[in-house]
Amino acid sequence: MAILEHCLTSIWAHWAGKPTPWLRRSTCCVLLGCHPYPAVDADENTNLGLSLFSCKGSSLGSQVYGCVTAYEDSYAIMYAWYFPRDRKGTFGHCHGWEHAIVWLARRGAEDANISSVSASVSDGKYFTITPPDAAMVEATSVKFQYKAKTFSHYVNVTTEAGDFQDLVMWEDMPAAARTALNLNDFGSATVPFKEDTFRDNVEEAYPW
Repeated sequence: MAILEHCLTSIWAHWAGKPTPWLRRSTCCVLLGCHPYPAVDADENTNLGLSLFSCKGSSLGSQVYGCVTAYEDSYAIMYAWYFPRDRKGTFGHCHGWEHAIVWLARRGAEDANISSVSASVSDGKYFTITPPDAAMVEATSVKFQYKAKTFSHYVNVTTEAGDFQDLVMWEDMPAAARTALNLNDFGSATVPFKEDTFRDNVEEAYPW
């Protein structure tokens, strides 16, 4: 719990002082896949998933979930998206979690530049770009793309502009929502930032 709720005070202070909070959001472009949806509400209700062809996006909008920690010589910011279905049709299944980690050089809040991006492409495997191309970053927002193939689905960095989702940080969630994400069974999908997975994912994704 301590790692997940650790908020880097100097970094947050730096973000809060900018017109658009620095790295507080990312974009997600959906290519050949379903759209992200909220995973949980404040009353501990979790998403039940969607049927074969219902995944074009919620009329109420979506969310991207975030969690941050210091690791080795860097700051790690995880962004995670929930998909109530990974893709349309019979090859798809209910529930999918995808995530990526943005790495910031640990040189103080005023010089915390993006040094690398690691996108989870399969269980325990990451595709890393060090540093990301300039076209993959819009101002201070990293561009991500979600793509579903016949037997796989993943996020990766992209040069294409996507949509913004509301960012919900782990430490800002109501206790009931955190409990639900820690305990709920999402089938074969695992919440990447819950208490018993976040640190392992950060360690596995570390690029250096």
